[in-house]
Amino acid sequence: MLLFFPALDRKAGSLYTTNLKMKTIFNIQERGIPMQRGSYQTRQQEAVADLFERMQAQCLTADEAYRLLLDNGMEVGKTTVYRAITKLCDQGILRRYAPQSSSEAAQYQYNPCRESHLHIRCSGCGAMEHLHCDDVEAFAVHIRAHHGFVLDECRTILCGLCERCAAKKVQVEK
Repeated sequence: MLLFFPALDRKAGSLYTTNLKMKTIFNIQERGIPMQRGSYQTRQQEAVADLFERMQAQCLTADEAYRLLLDNGMEVGKTTVYRAITKLCDQGILRRYAPQSSSEAAQYQYNPCRESHLHIRCSGCGAMEHLHCDDVEAFAVHIRAHHGFVLDECRTILCGLCERCAAKKVQVEK
């Protein structure tokens, strides 16, 4: 059975066939030949992608994503969530942020923009922000021109304290 799923389609106009027993959706190329092995997308994998897309401003660990899916009634295995996150990172849909310490889990965030930019993370609470400003661009140009390095902006994270954590620190020091 051939169906059209524009919501699942990353390239408009693709046809999909469903196998209801396996609950999978296979992207079909010309002449009904399935795409490369492992390119199918299950409903659970799509739910993981949708979760991160809905929560674009937040970074989530894999465990947090798993719990949110369960809390919203999605029957999904933890291994499926981890595999879906890995696949989404490989596709550039999610960004992976390394943990601040070895006792913490990596965080993942939907990557809506494909242009380069730096990030800043609060070393107190872990909040992360995108840095879109001319001064940051000038900094990257300076590093390249004067120091001979091109920043890997997908992996470069500046660390500091957000306003809330900085205010807490000032109160503790008084």
